[in-house]
Amino acid sequence: MTQESNINRPKLMIRSIVVPANIYAAATRANSHLMDLTVFGKLRSFCSLEDIAVYCALNNHLTVNGTPIASSQMKNIMTIGDGNQAEFNGIINNMSKTEEIKKLAMAGIESFAAPMSSMLALASNSGTAEVVKDTSVKNTLTNIKPVNQVLPYQLKTSGSNVFVVVGTGFDKYVGARSERTLTKTFVQDFLKLCDGLYSPSEVARHPLFKSFLIHLQS
Repeated sequence: MTQESNINRPKLMIRSIVVPANIYAAATRANSHLMDLTVFGKLRSFCSLEDIAVYCALNNHLTVNGTPIASSQMKNIMTIGDGNQAEFNGIINNMSKTEEIKKLAMAGIESFAAPMSSMLALASNSGTAEVVKDTSVKNTLTNIKPVNQVLPYQLKTSGSNVFVVVGTGFDKYVGARSERTLTKTFVQDFLKLCDGLYSPSEVARHPLFKSFLIHLQS
């Protein structure tokens, strides 16, 4: 056994989780806490099974230039809590993996096609990227910012978890039609928030940091 193999390399400490905006809004109305978004039993008190399946699918598949935004698949994040075991297994192992659910998940981050699309998008996505110290979902809501600062995502933190709340229009940042500068803005916001909370070595180990260096910095 070589000396190098004996080194205990630190594991990635930053856990990023992608959350649909409608799930976040439902948690707000239910006066839940951010970590409730990782507990199946808690989610079932204000979400349908389809909602949770879409949540899982979005977390598992949303990427930036092919790099996952979430640090782990939902099966490694969500715990059952006081939820129903059969429902939990069905969502994690089956329902969230169907093509129908995957399409619903991606449809939730597409832009509005109606004539009033810009106004609707702004009304639905009033958050900006900010460090949030209070773990109550209700208290993580930010004040309305000037229009040029309104973004289709919010970054929320609880402990070592970064919740990436995504809503209508986010596909412009991550999809095939995305503009390079918009994608770069999102990744910079994410890494800047992480840099304020974690050590440089932990930030550098997150997959989005490599994506930033390879695809976005040039």
